Amino acid sequence: MANALRSLIPAALLCGTFAADLTAQDTNPVMLEVDGEEFRLDYLLYVFEEEHQGHLGMLGDSIEIETLADLILDYRLLITGGVYEGFGEHEEVLSRVATFHRQMVSGKFTEQETTMKVAIEREAIDEFLDRLDTVYHLRELGTPTRAAAAEAAEVARGGAEFTDVVKKYSTLANKLHGGSTVLRYDQMTSSMREWIATAKPGDVSDPMTTPQGYVVRKLERTEEEPAPEYARSEARIMSLLAQQQTEKLRGELRDRLRGEAGARLLTEIQAAWFQPDSEQDGATALASADGVEDVVLQQVRNAMTIPPEMMSEEAIVLELAEYLAWKILDESLLQVAAMESEWAQDPKILKEVSFFRDRLLSTALKAQVIYADLMPTEEELVALYEEDKERWRVPDQVEVRHLLVEELATAQMLKAELDNGADFEQLAQENTIDEATARNGGYVGWVVPGKIHP
Repeated sequence: MANALRSLIPAALLCGTFAADLTAQDTNPVMLEVDGEEFRLDYLLYVFEEEHQGHLGMLGDSIEIETLADLILDYRLLITGGVYEGFGEHEEVLSRVATFHRQMVSGKFTEQETTMKVAIEREAIDEFLDRLDTVYHLRELGTPTRAAAAEAAEVARGGAEFTDVVKKYSTLANKLHGGSTVLRYDQMTSSMREWIATAKPGDVSDPMTTPQGYVVRKLERTEEEPAPEYARSEARIMSLLAQQQTEKLRGELRDRLRGEAGARLLTEIQAAWFQPDSEQDGATALASADGVEDVVLQQVRNAMTIPPEMMSEEAIVLELAEYLAWKILDESLLQVAAMESEWAQDPKILKEVSFFRDRLLSTALKAQVIYADLMPTEEELVALYEEDKERWRVPDQVEVRHLLVEELATAQMLKAELDNGADFEQLAQENTIDEATARNGGYVGWVVPGKIHP
């Protein structure tokens, strides 16, 4: 293919003289000329660096400069061919390049506003070290929604036994043990360390956000126990403190951008809008801020990836929808602020963006010229199937419900009820300890026999 492109673009030339020690020279000679555009040695080295994850040392071992120039000439021919074919103005290419640029700028801007401002004081390290020899005995409960966690915290503070609250509200695996857990200071999340710093035995935390949902914790007691040596590593402690500071700075940046732009939710979101049969207009505006486009319902629908069986849980859908609306709006505000910063025209970022566009053009042309001819015909696919049907056969599956309990005696009692005609779904809803399937009567779905575990 490269030879065909060279004949199409006769202005493609290898220029100058080549020597293996060019990387040691102070000069930056022109190495290639493609369609009137010159490419110097630094471009060749940049491309090589990108393709080999920065290992410039491989250059002398694996490839001579002249060979490198010849390979990159072929690469530039693909790019030029992509331009000739109109891919440079293709809507998808333009959109992906613009998105890549915004993401690169946003990353640098966020780093400047957060990570670069982190400063770890000696006093903070010493305080961390002082807390390491304390072991914290806690109980915890987890819920999929903030509302449920807040309700559980209120009930616990009202005098209810925390273990009873755990049984009623928690979806965590340790609910079988009353939510019991033991942690050192360095094993805690940033938000948990902030709470534990002033907590006293008997205190109940506010809901804390986790990747799985929300957690409420109660401090039972503390005891002194020497921490292992690795936990006392100051480098590790500095990393944990830096992460904590970074999270705080990210929150402050988000709140500042929201405040400056007057960010707000525009309407009371309805859970029914996210059901498959909803007729609510996808263009309904959900959130707004000055200087950015409104967040609309369809954007949140597209971002909401939860199992179908959870779509019936109104509280979960509402909280997730509101969270996603704010997340989309925050990203827009961040990108606008970033694109107004000096990073938008940073030469290193622009070079990365240019190289990203080149890869898109090269890939697009190869897809059109080469890969299109590699797609098998329908007749070829049928022949492949007939040759080896077993290879393509979907394994036999069964549709399963299950009911999980702690004690064998309980399982035997429930089995007797089922044998006498009891409804499996109702028994599962009332008795299973598997929170993930309880709401759907123990429904697991279609599985391959032998590949399901209780």
